[in-house]
Amino acid sequence: MNSGNEFFLNSFEDNVSKNMVSFYHCKDCDTSFYCNDLNGNSCIFCNGNNIEKLEEEKDNSISITPFIKNMEDAVACYKRNIFWNPFIPLYFKRKKNYQNFKKVYVPCYLLDANVTGNISYRAMDKHTNGEAYDVVLQTNFDYNQLVLKRCSLFSDSLFESIGIIDLKNVVDYDTSLLCDTYIIKDNLSYLDASSELRNKIMDKSINMSEDGVLHSQKVVRKNDLEISFHNVKEVLVPIYYLKMTYHGKNNYYLMNGENGKYNYEIMNSKLGVVLFSIVVFLLLFLIFYFVFFL
Repeated sequence: MNSGNEFFLNSFEDNVSKNMVSFYHCKDCDTSFYCNDLNGNSCIFCNGNNIEKLEEEKDNSISITPFIKNMEDAVACYKRNIFWNPFIPLYFKRKKNYQNFKKVYVPCYLLDANVTGNISYRAMDKHTNGEAYDVVLQTNFDYNQLVLKRCSLFSDSLFESIGIIDLKNVVDYDTSLLCDTYIIKDNLSYLDASSELRNKIMDKSINMSEDGVLHSQKVVRKNDLEISFHNVKEVLVPIYYLKMTYHGKNNYYLMNGENGKYNYEIMNSKLGVVLFSIVVFLLLFLIFYFVFFL
């Protein structure tokens, strides 16, 4: 796994037709990125301009899912979900903070998975006076079109619910689709990126298998399941990305640039929680009073 925050950035005019981009490093926040044309650009993390060019080139052999939603859609989505949430601090509802959305492409693996093998259970029922049974289930599950994030810019839990794409919109790498966008650099190896996915697939497969054991109590004795990945393809997923720092903590809001799915990790306001609890208590008290005393 590479250290530091690494990503590559593209922001250039429609008529640019270069196939390779240059490699840069931001000294202000120790961030590395690729860029086709650095003029007028700054770091996506710190907005710093103390940047040096390094000797490395970015290959363009990757598929891409173009943006369908625009910046106005991203801002409108944010306002719908944040403005009327009483638990979120006013800081996140100020225009100067939520107007800093970035168009980013997130490097991912698009793949299918297959789970095969046997699971052995020790099972019993309460009404059989403790008599146990050995149950062996043969398993064959398929998981199709899984999207696996290849960077550590934000958490898997934040991304996995929105990192869904329509295969019919995936096209070959085209620089004309990268105008005014950032492209996050992949800083996770295939092994690192797939390890957690393997665990999730294994847990889900075991849970699904347990439904086939028709006994009230069951314990896995032996697990011979094997997971294989196939049809692996590298693809860029379009995301509207907003990062805000509040009280020393990073907060994120993401919206899928293809289908509009969103997710966020924004801290709650302690005062908002207290005030909301007081309001709810008063409403319940008034309802109780009018029902039982009037």
